[in-house]
Amino acid sequence: MNQQPNQPLPFVCPVCRGELTLCAENRLECEADGLAFTREAGIWRFLPPERVAALAQFRQEYETVRKQEGRGSSDSAFYRALPFVDEAGWAVRARSFEALLARVIRPFTQQQNRSLDILDLGAGNSWLSNRLVAEGHEVTAVDLGVNMRDGLGANRHYQTKFTAVQSEFDHLPLDDAQVDLVIFNAAFHYSVNYEQTLQEATRVLRPDGLVVVMDTAVYQHPASGQQMVAEREAAFTQKYGFASNALPSENFLTPARLEALASTLQLRSRRIETVPAWRRWARQLKVYLRQQREPAQFPLILFSRASADSGQTLRQVGRNSLWLWLARVGQQGIGLLFLALVARQLGDVGLGQLSWVMAVLYIGNVFSTFGLDTVLLRQIGAARRTDTIPLASVLALELLLVGIFMLGLWLVPFSGQTAVTVAGLRLYGWALLPLAWLTVSNAALRAYEQMGWLAILTLGTALLQLGGTAVLFAFGVGFAGLIGWLVAVQIISAGVSWWSCRQVLPNFGLSWPLLRLAEMRKLATVGLWLALLMVTAVLLQRIGILLVGWQGTMAQTGQMAAALRLVEAARLLPAAVMGAVFPMLARQQTAVDGRVRWGLVMYGLLAAILLTLLACPLIFLLFGDGYETAVLPLQLLAWGLIPFALSQPLAVELIVAGAEKRVLAGTFLSLVGTAVICTAAFRWQGLNGLSVGLVVGEWLLVIALWTLFEK
Repeated sequence: MNQQPNQPLPFVCPVCRGELTLCAENRLECEADGLAFTREAGIWRFLPPERVAALAQFRQEYETVRKQEGRGSSDSAFYRALPFVDEAGWAVRARSFEALLARVIRPFTQQQNRSLDILDLGAGNSWLSNRLVAEGHEVTAVDLGVNMRDGLGANRHYQTKFTAVQSEFDHLPLDDAQVDLVIFNAAFHYSVNYEQTLQEATRVLRPDGLVVVMDTAVYQHPASGQQMVAEREAAFTQKYGFASNALPSENFLTPARLEALASTLQLRSRRIETVPAWRRWARQLKVYLRQQREPAQFPLILFSRASADSGQTLRQVGRNSLWLWLARVGQQGIGLLFLALVARQLGDVGLGQLSWVMAVLYIGNVFSTFGLDTVLLRQIGAARRTDTIPLASVLALELLLVGIFMLGLWLVPFSGQTAVTVAGLRLYGWALLPLAWLTVSNAALRAYEQMGWLAILTLGTALLQLGGTAVLFAFGVGFAGLIGWLVAVQIISAGVSWWSCRQVLPNFGLSWPLLRLAEMRKLATVGLWLALLMVTAVLLQRIGILLVGWQGTMAQTGQMAAALRLVEAARLLPAAVMGAVFPMLARQQTAVDGRVRWGLVMYGLLAAILLTLLACPLIFLLFGDGYETAVLPLQLLAWGLIPFALSQPLAVELIVAGAEKRVLAGTFLSLVGTAVICTAAFRWQGLNGLSVGLVVGEWLLVIALWTLFEK
């Protein structure tokens, strides 16, 4: 029988999986095979007599080793402090636990929107069970050992309450689909048959649950693991008089073994490193120089059920990516025509003015959005509904932030810019009001994967902007009139997008009862790190235009804007793919598919080559005479597409996992480094030096994100 989440786990007979009858307060009996199971000292004993005898030597040898190693304590404070104690072996366990909480438990809890039912396999003294109960979850601790220093009997030291069960991994006394999370707590390597053990773990797992293998040694090469086992057995024989191999355990994992397990059991696997990449590389170099055995790695290994049709998932990603790509290609194509129209009508100075104004307002849009579009994507994407999502509070918070930014536009003098440019900036600032509504509606469409509607709205807005601008220029309207028209376009776009959501999304609208000051404060807290991240990312993305506008002339700003616009157009495909993948990752908590990741890298290489070869004809075709200076910067900037394709999946995976602070740290470090390099390069070699600096900045971001992703 299946239970409701967070209800007491129903036990079944571990031998025949028959129902158990409670014959006394501490006794369960199985009518099918006549076995009886008792609870002693708060521990349910589910080992049949023949298994007790078969495991006797293993248990005796294991407990002998642990006792002579001095494991355990008579002090309850020691157990309650675990794994954060200054004792051999616990530093590794502490790192694994912190990664488990940050990268698995808390994101998965947020996705499920409730506390979890967790199985702690190989619980030992139950330190992990104690920690997870303190996090608010229901936990069942399972182990063979029951002694009071290093086994389940140590549960007397904890103030938290959890169920303690003596049982084997391959014969769990639980019915099917009972738990959300199965954690092998430094125990998976004791299995004598990984397939059987993992199959039993997935049997008791709910359909959307996860299996986590924690603190089991992983080697790149089987020979290294075999050497480790031989060294350990020799050391045990010398010290204890036995090799401690009473069970023919598999002892370690390799990438090939993990791949075979996932393939055989039709599971998806994901690896989360618990040690920063630089530290692993340094250790590998150290043992290589000393000609020592390959060091073991202790990542978290996650298994989840593969989709019934993984090809369907890829097709869905492909379809959604195609819609977003077509929308953004169309938008960028029309945007290029728009900029070409501005460049030919207003010259490079006018193009520079418009590009600078749009760069500043883009930062304002990101600031006022405050990361709430990503919050909505995660919440709506996971729940597949909007009526329980506080859209009204999101919109109110965004409008408040718009007001703050618009006030800043009037208070900051913007010395160094012409009066016309500053006036255009302040007028364009009014576009942030409809953009706040647009943020909410577009996030909802993306979360529901209504990419077709989003594509139509995006293209319609771009066409309206281009057509109206052409008409205005035909009547001799200048820079100020153009800015006024751009504000009107955003108002129209926001209204149509909101109407579209009302037509195609179930129960879409502002739920006014959810408009609460407390909810706005909560959203501000959740969105703070995302907001800092997005603003930092936009500063990194727009630093070229902002820096030239500050240290150069408006003519130089126009030249750089022409080159950057073509590079931004080439970035459309990676951005579209990751935009399509995001809602799926939010629901499934999985990594970006390897085929998607490397496909983007190959695209980046191809796009860089084509832009390098076609830079000159593209610049002259789109922007006309007078933009020769933009050709070489474009050829240099094109090679930033490769690191861009590498950084996008890393950033998205970290954000989905709730690790916005890591992405922020990496982006901020990259921004500082890029700003220093680009400033020096611009003063030295002008626009060409700046272009090289921007490419170096893209690689800095890849290195920073990769290091933080592996942490």
